[in-house]
Amino acid sequence: MPSSALTRDLLSLLAAQGLGTRRIGILGWSMGGRGALWYAAGLGTARVTAVAAASPFLGAHFA
Repeated sequence: MPSSALTRDLLSLLAAQGLGTRRIGILGWSMGGRGALWYAAGLGTARVTAVAAASPFLGAHFA
């Protein structure tokens, strides 16, 4: 399940600045790429418009 701090706090902050937060895009690099994939999967297609994982760290067992 996605982090409640990101979902609650960050999206609330962005909405307070007048930005649309109903559908979002997510980008992550390395460990953040892994987190971006995990976060997008947890939120689902109804909430996530796009996800990009640049050089995601997937773990040693994928090497």
